[in-house]
Amino acid sequence: MPILYGGEIAQFLDVCAVDEALDFIEWLRGQSRPKIDLESCTHLHTALFQLIVAMQPEINSLPGNPFLFRCLSEAARIYPPAQKCLVSESVSRGGDS
Repeated sequence: MPILYGGEIAQFLDVCAVDEALDFIEWLRGQSRPKIDLESCTHLHTALFQLIVAMQPEINSLPGNPFLFRCLSEAARIYPPAQKCLVSESVSRGGDS
């Protein structure tokens, strides 16, 4: 399963396809303070990306994939929780790449 759910955190692993969207939104709706970990995500379907932007769960870790990292960096302009995470990720990676 590309998204592992454990309590209030969802961990995205490898390729996360559109098939995951329904379970993801149901999980998001059932959490008072959902958190997501995208570090191991290599592909994120746009449906999942849109749910992340719309539902605004706390992002514990951005993806290591440079393309996904840039996409979420752009989303951070309108999505403050991603911006907070982005700043800490940028510092840990040694600044802008």
